[in-house]
Amino acid sequence: MTHNMIAVAVIFALGGGLLLSWRHEHHHTMMSRIAPFVGIVKTPSSVRFGINRFVAILFMKNSLALWGTDRAISKALQVDGSESSLGLFRTKQLLHATVFTVVTGMWATLRNLTHGGQSNVTLLITVLSFPAGGWFAQWSLHNRISKRARCAEGELPDFLELLAFAVSAGEPLLLALKRICRMTAGVLSGELEKCLAMVNAGSPLSDALVHVEESCGSELVSRAMRALLVALDRGTPIAEVLRAQANDARAHRTRDLIVLAGKKESAMLAPVVFFVLPMIVAVAIYPGLLAMRVL
Repeated sequence: MTHNMIAVAVIFALGGGLLLSWRHEHHHTMMSRIAPFVGIVKTPSSVRFGINRFVAILFMKNSLALWGTDRAISKALQVDGSESSLGLFRTKQLLHATVFTVVTGMWATLRNLTHGGQSNVTLLITVLSFPAGGWFAQWSLHNRISKRARCAEGELPDFLELLAFAVSAGEPLLLALKRICRMTAGVLSGELEKCLAMVNAGSPLSDALVHVEESCGSELVSRAMRALLVALDRGTPIAEVLRAQANDARAHRTRDLIVLAGKKESAMLAPVVFFVLPMIVAVAIYPGLLAMRVL
């Protein structure tokens, strides 16, 4: 039990120190902001700097980092459409890691008190709870990105059909985008509203469409945006390109559903075998059982 309590105390102190240091780093005073430009260099605390460097190298900086590299996390936050910065997300990972460690440490302590002994497996779980907390925050981020990409893919065919209808009616592409964005709501509409805001701010339409391609995190949306860029560049009829991309997106979604149904075949059979079939059998043989009891 002593070893478990020591491990919990060390990990909790590590997480608390990192949270305090991260909070200090993200709340700069005016003096700390101006000091590097006037030749005043403030040396950080050696202990805090060592802890930050150790955790950064172990969990964040190397190519095999459990909590993801800064570049990968920054790209994921951009695709997620979140207003959170890299520093805030790292703070969230540390919070998750600290909470996981405290909860696991309390469970390990109670288990040792009730069983009256010490277990190496309990100690291992307690130690691994710190990296598991940061990994859980990263997994939640990627899960949100996947759901967002699926929502965008589901909205894409109808959006392209409406856009093709507006363009074929003689409306310019930019005005058609504005009209469709006002009529619809969702992930794709939100990204295209940002695209229109970039265009209104002076960016070329091609750059804004590239931004939509990168921010949705969906291969179908990227393919549609690239096809639209090629059509604008080469003068191809835009309505035909949009309809072709809409049909392609619907076919792709159909293939995905067929593949998903094949993977979930056993899961789909479970309710039939364990719930529907027993009820049918019970309804079929119940009159016979009742008659035998009466006889």
